[in-house]
Amino acid sequence: MSRFISILLIVVLALGLYIWMSYSNLVNADENVSQNWSQVETMYHRREELAENLMLMLKNANPEAQQTLVPLATALREDHIDDTKQLYNNVEQFTQLQLHQQQLKQAIKQSLAALKQSTQLPTENNYFLLQEQLESIDDRLIVAKQNFNEAAKSFNKKIKTFPMNIIAEHFSFTPAPYFEDEYS
Repeated sequence: MSRFISILLIVVLALGLYIWMSYSNLVNADENVSQNWSQVETMYHRREELAENLMLMLKNANPEAQQTLVPLATALREDHIDDTKQLYNNVEQFTQLQLHQQQLKQAIKQSLAALKQSTQLPTENNYFLLQEQLESIDDRLIVAKQNFNEAAKSFNKKIKTFPMNIIAEHFSFTPAPYFEDEYS
């Protein structure tokens, strides 16, 4: 009887150790997704700041260029990000954010094109510097989104693979979404 209890105790301890290690592994993968999300979020905030600088330049441009101010201001207002720490856990909000970011990027492109055509181009150096910074942010955003997708893929594989999926479901881990278009 004591041999049976010893074996049962070893099995229970081994199972407990496995669950503990699996949970820790899931937490680490989830934190990796969060860390990569924060990089995307940082790039989004920087893009917003640069778009606000573009709006200031547009205010000093000729009336044709100023016509792009309304779409840009609207895109900025709709896109404003406050706290998105867990936004990627809500697929609907995540999709909405992607749509708003695409609209903001399009409004920025239109505004830059209109400003370039403007006869009253604010100091050319500032214009070209802003354009360069926006292009740099877009490039860095592509990389940040790719890294996020890789982290999400790794995490999603873990929570969908047996027997880890049982532990993930018990502790309410949910799949992370993917960026569909890594180039926007």
